[in-house]
Amino acid sequence: MPAPDPRQDPFIRARIHEYLGAGSHTSGPCAWLHVREATPDADLRRVPVQELDRALASGAEIERPLWDEGRLLVHVDLEHVHFDRPESSWQDPEACFAAQEPALKALQETLEELGIRPLHLLSGRGHHLVWAIRRDSRLLEALAGLGRRAGIRLDDLWDAAVPTSLAEAFRGLGMVMEFLGHEVLRRCPPTDHPPLRLTAIEVEPGPGGREIVSLDLSEYGDPLSIRSIRVPFGPYLKPRRLAWSRGEEVPPGEDLLVIPLVGVEEGTSPALMRAPARAARLARRVSTRIPDQTSGTRRLLTRYLGSRLARIHRWHDSTPRITPGMPPRLPPCVAELLAPQARLLCPAGLQLLTRTLLSLGWSPRHIAQLAAARISLLTGSGKPPLLFDPVLRADFYVRLFAGLVLTGIDRLEDFNCPATQGKGCCVGADCRGGLEDLARTLEERRSRGWPAL
Repeated sequence: MPAPDPRQDPFIRARIHEYLGAGSHTSGPCAWLHVREATPDADLRRVPVQELDRALASGAEIERPLWDEGRLLVHVDLEHVHFDRPESSWQDPEACFAAQEPALKALQETLEELGIRPLHLLSGRGHHLVWAIRRDSRLLEALAGLGRRAGIRLDDLWDAAVPTSLAEAFRGLGMVMEFLGHEVLRRCPPTDHPPLRLTAIEVEPGPGGREIVSLDLSEYGDPLSIRSIRVPFGPYLKPRRLAWSRGEEVPPGEDLLVIPLVGVEEGTSPALMRAPARAARLARRVSTRIPDQTSGTRRLLTRYLGSRLARIHRWHDSTPRITPGMPPRLPPCVAELLAPQARLLCPAGLQLLTRTLLSLGWSPRHIAQLAAARISLLTGSGKPPLLFDPVLRADFYVRLFAGLVLTGIDRLEDFNCPATQGKGCCVGADCRGGLEDLARTLEERRSRGWPAL
């Protein structure tokens, strides 16, 4: 059944305008929308907010930027990711959402302790928690201070419409969100199937294949100007796009909606995403206003600043820049990453590189510089393509994976040859257990403590 026609349902339009930051009768203060048409191979493109009705009428996916005139938005994405059977998330939604329950509970308990009460949305693969920080707050100034500490040029390379101070605050927010991820990992009961990971990182196969629950922080490794989040009551077309990519027909009833999670009687069921008529009724009685949670986020920042992870980040940002050379005698799987090849762009490839070079005594900053230089060979020397920046991507992922190692959260259980082969990173060379040796060395370094920390 197709989604309700927004031209004939003013309540859906009102809820979307409310999400954009305005009332039902005016355009919101967003600078733009990101729209992807419901056609094969359609790219995400920027359009004026005034094109909202046309985009809705066409069935396009619609997203809003993570900032507007008065706010920077905070977004937490918790989702089920199956690398072998991506369609399983929406073909078996009950199992998909059940797998996320322990992590969701840990995340919600952590936010509740901080006094953060976000807007909670459901999409086809999981949960989206969204809240706002006031741009005129001291909190935003503090986040911008964290973000500019590394001396990395940010959105000014991409889009002059994004204030540099806001781009800096977004990078600083990413560090704080890493800390939130650590807190959730510590609180969540350990489980092997599917395991909880920060970002969508490939794992070795479990009973159901290669699947994880991802607390996905990857947006904080991209320029602020190109990241956005779906609007409530808008289409979720990943099932359709997966079918198109395989040359398959789209099964009837596969199109989904993004739904606010409110109301015990109907909002807690993933089935509501497939029920446009019920969703339209829901739009008559709920609010999609993104709540201001500046005070709670300030408490999160305070906790972060007193943490070991914050000391690791300070070390990362303060390490002098060099022009790193190629390390000698690397295991074949790591040497091939630096050839470079496309797996260096993937989280699992960057995790393997980070662990390996940490075991050889490299600092996270220098690992990130090497990774950025090699990634740039894949993307060319000009302006990076959409959704991608070599320096930001390398800085974010190396910082993330190094933080997990240096805090001891990453127990290195899959830093070995069989697990690397299961992830698809092995090149088949006879390296005689090279990763196992590096894992032992890294564990010894960690037990002695890093001198800079």
